[in-house]
Amino acid sequence: MLSLLSSQGAGEAKIIVVGVGLISLAVGLRGSDVDQIRRSLAGVGWAVLLMPLYLIVQLLPLPGPVAHTIWKSAGEALQMSAVSAITVDRGDTLFALMTAASTLGLLIVTVAIARDRRRAELTLRGAAAVATLMGLAALVVSLIDARLPLHSAVRPDAVALIGSLAIVLDAALVIAALERFTARRSAAAEIAPTVLIAIIGLLISGAVLIRAGGLPQIVAVGLGVGCLTTLAVIRRFDMSRASAVVLCVIGGVASAVLIVWLGDENAAAGSLLLRFVAPSQDMPQLEAMVADARWLGAGAGAFQDLARLYQGGGASGVATAPTVAVAGAVELGWLGCVGAAAAGSAILVKLAGAALERGRDWIYPAVAAVGLALGATSVLLDNALCIPAAGILLTVTIGLGLAQSYSQ
Repeated sequence: MLSLLSSQGAGEAKIIVVGVGLISLAVGLRGSDVDQIRRSLAGVGWAVLLMPLYLIVQLLPLPGPVAHTIWKSAGEALQMSAVSAITVDRGDTLFALMTAASTLGLLIVTVAIARDRRRAELTLRGAAAVATLMGLAALVVSLIDARLPLHSAVRPDAVALIGSLAIVLDAALVIAALERFTARRSAAAEIAPTVLIAIIGLLISGAVLIRAGGLPQIVAVGLGVGCLTTLAVIRRFDMSRASAVVLCVIGGVASAVLIVWLGDENAAAGSLLLRFVAPSQDMPQLEAMVADARWLGAGAGAFQDLARLYQGGGASGVATAPTVAVAGAVELGWLGCVGAAAAGSAILVKLAGAALERGRDWIYPAVAAVGLALGATSVLLDNALCIPAAGILLTVTIGLGLAQSYSQ
């Protein structure tokens, strides 16, 4: 379990697991399953396919003006023609493509599985339990390391994101159980075990977040839980659609302003992306890399290769990108960043709209929308989404929300 919270060694396992799941799904796929997937991805199909298609374009042999200039320079230095492409490292970009494809496969598998209400509830409970247990395991390791330095590979940013998702998932379980009780669909004795376990999960996840996260992550989680509560109030008092939309827009703008203010750790940085990065001795190199970023990027996974070129004299160089956003600007380019932002926004709008329109199952798209917002915040603040466990958990949560985004 803890190996999933480290940055190495789990990507291949993720691809294998999802590959087996896709094969199993394809064997038993029926017409109703295909229709379920089509309706769940209606309007956002382009968004979930955008990244794999973009990575394929980065790998294709392309004319010199479009390809990265490093290939032209290499050809001139070697006095031979070099096959040009957008990416500077086909191996890393190919692995990134396989990872993106596996993530897409996991999303589709989740959509197919969570089409039924009972399976959706079981998936929500399972995701909350897994996130809570992962956070608890990481917390125990962290406390042990404080007494006996073991130099574990557990990443604090990944632990903070998983703890944040666990809080939102556990809060969703509590809200859904209380809603069933107030609507007289369940008795107090029926919801008591779920509420008790979810509250215990909230306490554990809260301790994990306080231990591993910073103020921006804590505030982001508070905003997420507040969003779920606001949606519950809107539905409880049967507010009009216009009032609900206005309230959601105001809350979204206020949340964005607050996150930007909290993430402004380096106000002197030239790039907006680097204003969310803690000041370090590598800042000049990072600023140069972001300033030189191409519109088409340098290839997914190529950040470390390029960082060596910016390393000068006795400097240690930039080992890894400080945030996913910085890596995206360098590897995917500004065009890729704009596309990713547009895709994420489209999915977020679909999930938020479903949360307002759905009946008793509104909690699933709502928790998925909040999870996506937490993931977007993490993209700006840290590298947590590069950790397999965080990516898998977020993908399952979004797939669950899409599966329950329309009346069946």
